[in-house]
Amino acid sequence: MLEAELPDGAGGALARVLRAQWPAVGLVFVSRLDRECDLLAGFAAGADDYIVKPFQPAVLVARVRALARRVDAAGADPDPLHGCGLELDAERKTAYLDGTDLHCTPIEYAILQTMAAVPGQALPHVFINQRVWSYPNLPDGTLLKGHISALRRKLRRVRGSESMLCTGTVSRVGYALAVGSGG
Repeated sequence: MLEAELPDGAGGALARVLRAQWPAVGLVFVSRLDRECDLLAGFAAGADDYIVKPFQPAVLVARVRALARRVDAAGADPDPLHGCGLELDAERKTAYLDGTDLHCTPIEYAILQTMAAVPGQALPHVFINQRVWSYPNLPDGTLLKGHISALRRKLRRVRGSESMLCTGTVSRVGYALAVGSGG
C-alpha cells in the first residue's frame, strides 16, 4: 500500500520507481484525494488499485487479497530467490541457506514462503498475518516479531548476517526478504 500524499508530495514518483524495479508487485494507493483526476494520476503512476479514505478495513483487506490473487495468478519468476542462497522445499516445508538446513518451524517456513513470493517487497503485517495464520484483521506485527527474530538468528548462524530478512522499506509497514544482501 502506498499513500498518494506523502509529506514531500512524491507518492506518484515513488510508485513509478517501485513499478520500474518490481513490475509484478501489487501497488495499492490509499488517499483522501477522491477526484477523478487524482485516481487517474494514481493509476498512471502504476497503481493496481486506489482506495479512498475513509474506508472500511474489511473492504481494504478484501481488495488486498484480490490483488494478491491476481499477482499470484500472473505467474511470478519460478525462481525469484535465484542467486541469494535461499532455497525453499515446498514438499518438505524446509528452508535452506547456502545448502544448510535452517531448521524452521512450520510457522517460520510459512513466513519465509510468503515473503519469498515477492522478494524485496515490504509486506504489511496484516498481509503476512492473513497468509500465515488466516487472521484477516490483525494489523500490527506483534505476532510476527518473535518468529522474525528466530529467523534472523538462524540466518546469522548460517551466514553470519541476518540482513537478508529485513524490516520493510517503509517504516512500520512490515517485513521484506532482501535477496542479494545477505552475505
